[in-house]
Amino acid sequence: MRDFNFAEAKEMFLNYLKWREEYRVDAIHKEFKFEEHERVKKCYPHGFHGVDRNGRPIYIERIGMIDVNQLLQVTTVERFVRYHVSEQEKTLKLRYPSCSIAAKTHVASTTTILDVQGVGLANFSKPARYIFMEIQKIDSCYYPETMHRLFIVNAGSGFRMLWKVVKAFLDARTLAKIKVLGYNYLNELLEVIDLSCLPTFLGGNCTCDDYGGCLLSDKGPWNDPDIAEIVQAITTTTDEENNNGEEDHIETTAPQSALARNMKIRGLETALADTKKKIEALEDLLDQTKILGTMSTGDLLSIDPLELKFPFELKKQISCSLQLSNKTDSYVAFKVKTTNPKKYCVRPNTGVVLPRSTCDVIVTMQAQKEAPADMQCKDKFLLQSVKVNDGVAAKDINAEMFNKEAGHIVEECKLRVVYVSPPQPPSPVAEGSEEGSSPRGSVTENGNSNGAEFSNAARALADRPEFQEKSLEAKALISRLTEEKNNAVQQNNKLRQELELLRRESSKSSSGGISIMFVIFIGLLGIILGYLMKRT
Repeated sequence: MRDFNFAEAKEMFLNYLKWREEYRVDAIHKEFKFEEHERVKKCYPHGFHGVDRNGRPIYIERIGMIDVNQLLQVTTVERFVRYHVSEQEKTLKLRYPSCSIAAKTHVASTTTILDVQGVGLANFSKPARYIFMEIQKIDSCYYPETMHRLFIVNAGSGFRMLWKVVKAFLDARTLAKIKVLGYNYLNELLEVIDLSCLPTFLGGNCTCDDYGGCLLSDKGPWNDPDIAEIVQAITTTTDEENNNGEEDHIETTAPQSALARNMKIRGLETALADTKKKIEALEDLLDQTKILGTMSTGDLLSIDPLELKFPFELKKQISCSLQLSNKTDSYVAFKVKTTNPKKYCVRPNTGVVLPRSTCDVIVTMQAQKEAPADMQCKDKFLLQSVKVNDGVAAKDINAEMFNKEAGHIVEECKLRVVYVSPPQPPSPVAEGSEEGSSPRGSVTENGNSNGAEFSNAARALADRPEFQEKSLEAKALISRLTEEKNNAVQQNNKLRQELELLRRESSKSSSGGISIMFVIFIGLLGIILGYLMKRT
């Protein structure tokens, strides 16, 4: 999720799905043919050329040589933008997977070189600005986070003045990926790119004469037949699963060499690792979406706060509190569960909240000997609530009350655990400013500041009509994410099945026939016997 902002990430994801459907992105490779490709390259020099030292594809543009008027004579803006989308899809579906197989590591970003030599006002005409804005909008909205590093080379004084204005509109994270270099840029490029992958016009030794120039060659591992075969096999498996939705039998249609089979095994192992990461990311996104959904759908209890924030310290017991508020005129029973019961103590873990009243629940985390990686915690809590008869007490609560199969209407709310830095000792000014404020409105006993303000704001937001609409969107997103997760799991199982079959075939091939060691042994035995027979 971008900047870890769930609401923005959710909206971006929904817009992405809608755009792909309306723009028919999945059919673009079948329906769209860009016959003017070579003519466009002459007036807009650009293209992929080789990989950097970490295996990422290199993309090059010579902005100063763009002739927009000539470009619009050989194609239209709409066709050029559609061509750009088709290239982005090719990068996602072919270039990145091929680079991952060749580099034996996950590759999902590009190293870009922009040659701005000769850039002038003509390059920023109205048609040029429109094309660049359309492409930039598509890339930032629908293909984000694919740029690993950007080198701007041959930047003269004019461009540097322009850059001072442009960089004011870029965030710090994007700026950190960009290097603006003058005319002595070669050493900087050679730190990340081998000389053989740099065209001569950038100081390298590659000309790609056989292709008419480096930017026409599309040079890279994606053109290796063996790697392309692996990617095609994986893509075909995925397409068949998505299109047919049926279980297909995996079979080998033709004999394969041991080398090709081993390469395919490595490719499948990489694909399996990628799908596993995808499934984990989808599960995390699903959990957070469900948490967002429960913020506005609870009709029985309101929960404060909506996250369990522990100021983490080693070898120290830490507690935080939940306040449950009954929003009804009925008695409401509750039960608290956790995915890690040995780590937490919940008091009370069951209880009854009287009509229009509140109940405090204390969650204590046992002392931890080691700090978690990146201070991330995957533990979660589930709070169940159900209406019960008037007069029911905590001792009367049993598991059957929360049994949905018995017809009980049980509300559930998932709460995630978040580790925060320990609170700093307050200054005298801060203490004075808190006089007269309520204990829950400022700093709680466990040092969790601003928790009440956040939760109160969240509850107020949940009561607004527009947030109720967002809740419906969250439900729709949950359905889509669940479907995508199920597809990813099926794909994972399919790849695993194919990988096991290939490994069995490889094992049979290595065990079948006469081993070379056996042949050598027989040969040596024959020589020894012959020698002995001659001696006798």
